[in-house]
Amino acid sequence: VGSEMCIRDSQATGGGLATLDFDVGAQGIGASIGQFAFGFGGIGAGTSEITPDALELLLFGNVGESGTGRDFDFSGTSVDVWTLYGAHASYAQPFRLEVLPQAGFSAGATLRYGVARDLLRITESRSDLIYEPLGLDVAMQKLQSTEGNAGSAFAADLGLAMEWEGRMVFGASLINAIQAISWDESSFAVTNYEINADYEEIAINSTTIPYGDLDPDAQANVDALLDGASLPRRLRLGSLVRLSPELDLSADYVELIGGSLRSSWDRSLSTGAEFRGIPKVPLRAGLATSFDQFALTGGLGLHTGPLHVDFASGRWGLGGGDGIVSALSLSFWPNF
Repeated sequence: VGSEMCIRDSQATGGGLATLDFDVGAQGIGASIGQFAFGFGGIGAGTSEITPDALELLLFGNVGESGTGRDFDFSGTSVDVWTLYGAHASYAQPFRLEVLPQAGFSAGATLRYGVARDLLRITESRSDLIYEPLGLDVAMQKLQSTEGNAGSAFAADLGLAMEWEGRMVFGASLINAIQAISWDESSFAVTNYEINADYEEIAINSTTIPYGDLDPDAQANVDALLDGASLPRRLRLGSLVRLSPELDLSADYVELIGGSLRSSWDRSLSTGAEFRGIPKVPLRAGLATSFDQFALTGGLGLHTGPLHVDFASGRWGLGGGDGIVSALSLSFWPNF
């Protein structure tokens, strides 16, 4: 059993929107037999666009960063959340080339089929918080699947790796190289909210309209959103050099291609080191960039028998912008 969670938060500069993304994944059952592997698990992810006013309100309350109080306008804030679960099967074929006898190669593919459990989108068209006299006025719309099966997804991943004399490893993979997502439009509904509040009362009015009862224009808007709701292809290039039994150096480049269901940066380049002076407590440090910001990260692991816990955290802001990045990985491999 294993799980991963990664939360990324980068504050926009120059009056733009802040972004908050998250990924949560769980591998419930997994097994490998020779060159084959099988598993069942799920993922949940989301991304939000938050106006500077909304972020200031979240951090400092209605007195604002100045502490004197002011009005806030967070119209345009949006949230997208989706979950999928399913099964996968993988196969890897090792091989060698006569022209490179020092190198060992492996090519593999993973096939995945899953159920789209949920797709939620919230958009705000009008949101104001008045400081004096205190008042809140919010208008927002929610599109959400109302059934347990919102659709189905199929994807195939491709990968190639090379090991050189047991000291260097190079790899390339394309996640979601082939994919298809089919949404069940009839399982969705649109809910419109009107929220008004002051010192004396809070009034919340909502209207939910199933997809089949929407007017043609509204149905066309939902269709357009679902047609474009696809997972991005993820190109990943990586390398590792083992300098000694205790020290590894690595580099990794990731780029997202297409797809609207994104929950991470469009591209990133990172490099790092792992030191295993104490084998059960590896120490790690790294430098990463999204090509407009930089981050320094550090972390450690705790490997005790079948339980592996790994944590890393860092801070963006070395070259513009500000924010934090963190990751937590838990895995458990029982011995039978």
